[in-house]
Amino acid sequence: MLLAVAIVGLPFLGGEDAIRDPGQKRENGLVWMYLAGAAIMALNGWLSHQHAAKAFEEASATTKDS
Repeated sequence: MLLAVAIVGLPFLGGEDAIRDPGQKRENGLVWMYLAGAAIMALNGWLSHQHAAKAFEEASATTKDS
């Protein structure tokens, strides 16, 4: 969702006014903040998936050895 909001906020689509909340202070770089948030959340999801997959493999190996 953050990536979609950032895309809508690009200057040639809607601009930052399209994604700014009512009453929010005018800040430059709002699109970049949304893109950074999307990247951080994607990285977090990837790392969480890698950790869960490794934990599953270790649990499966322990169960087979027992």
